[in-house]
Amino acid sequence: MKHRFQWITTGLMLALVSSGCAGWRSVAPPPEIDTPNRYLGEESVAVDSTAVLEESEWWTALNDTLLNDVMERAFTGNLSLQRAVLTMKQARALERASRSSLLPWLTLSANQSESDFVGTGPTSAGVTSATGTSLSGVATASYEVDLFGGNVAGYQGGRADRMAAEENLHATVLSLSAQIARSWYTLVALQQQQAIINQTVQTYQSNYEFIEQRFQRGTVTSLDLFQAKTSLESALAQQAENVSSLGAAKNSLAVLLGEYPGSIEFPEALTIPKEFGALPVGLPSDLLQRRPDIRSAYYSLVSADRAAAEAAAARYPSFSLTGTVTGNGVDPTEVLDIEQMIWKLAGNLTAPLFAGGQYKANADFYKYGFESEQYAYELTLLTAFQEVEDALLSGRQAVEALQHYELAVESSRAYLKNSMDRYTRGTVDYFTVATAQTSYLNSQLSLISGRRALIEARITLVTALGGGWTEEVVTQLTTLKR
Repeated sequence: MKHRFQWITTGLMLALVSSGCAGWRSVAPPPEIDTPNRYLGEESVAVDSTAVLEESEWWTALNDTLLNDVMERAFTGNLSLQRAVLTMKQARALERASRSSLLPWLTLSANQSESDFVGTGPTSAGVTSATGTSLSGVATASYEVDLFGGNVAGYQGGRADRMAAEENLHATVLSLSAQIARSWYTLVALQQQQAIINQTVQTYQSNYEFIEQRFQRGTVTSLDLFQAKTSLESALAQQAENVSSLGAAKNSLAVLLGEYPGSIEFPEALTIPKEFGALPVGLPSDLLQRRPDIRSAYYSLVSADRAAAEAAAARYPSFSLTGTVTGNGVDPTEVLDIEQMIWKLAGNLTAPLFAGGQYKANADFYKYGFESEQYAYELTLLTAFQEVEDALLSGRQAVEALQHYELAVESSRAYLKNSMDRYTRGTVDYFTVATAQTSYLNSQLSLISGRRALIEARITLVTALGGGWTEEVVTQLTTLKR
């Protein structure tokens, strides 16, 4: 009895000591990075640094009901997003598994044995025999006292991994919203360009037939006829190429929605927004909390730090307590008889003395891994700032370019009209008309591309700024059962 209480007292004292030692290796702070008081590209006409960023779904501000429907379908059907949900759930399961090292383990085993004794004796056959059945049950409880916080660090690392996976899911939702919007307006732009090319082909066909009639009457040379034919065939080739690009864009968007390529029909006469309201951008320092990829990089940094702490703790002694209760008998009532049970409490102290440098090498490995994650975290920050600055610059230049595209369309339209009038009067050859036609067609196509570039800059900016609107989408995804 005296020895029993000594063991119990020793175990309790060690547990108390471990509570003070756990976490001796505190989490290292993230590296600091200097941020300016404002974005350098804020002189863009489409930003507002004084307003507060909204946390609503950014694409609703575009007032495109069809895009709203496409987004909703993407968040429920996109396969990459579904995979990211399962990756996050895996991280949650691993976090629960890492928590087990902080709790006692309890196992229960039962055994039944049959015995048979055979020997010589005073029987008619000259032998005697005896048979019997015995039952036994053993309950074992074990607990590793976390003297140097290695188990705590392991659990903290698992928790950080789970939080990083959750932030990665938010980042996937944010990235998918941008990908869907880009694919959508690429499709819209190609559709609008297709309409212009189709109209151009009809015009070129009419011009060719008109010039062919004049050639047959001998009023124009074959040079005009060949030039008109060249313009028509070039437009037909451009038409075929654009049809291919449009079909590929539809297929790409269908796959993003989780549908078979080509299985989705899209309406005609889609439009690209031409004007946007001022977009609040906040302060550069706000980005650290708004961007899920930055938060994920931070949690990955914490996980690497905890792995280094766990590896460092493995170089020090470990202590575990094990208690067993054993019951024996010929029937279950004897096995469960408390007065007949035998119990034992044991403590085990293990200290690594020599392992060929393995523990030191492991500690160095995870320490360097943590230092590597520090650089990864800093790179994530700088990349995030770069994306915002690039988007501000692109938005400003896209507005300026769009103005020039609009003027180019007006000028090329006048150029074409003037050329046709002069050709009809016979003052210029058809080469001048063909040049004007090509210029007018290219300026129209460039105007549509310019509008798509402007919406592209807007998409890049709003997604680069991050936001909390992904929370509702992630909640729906994690509760949805497939």
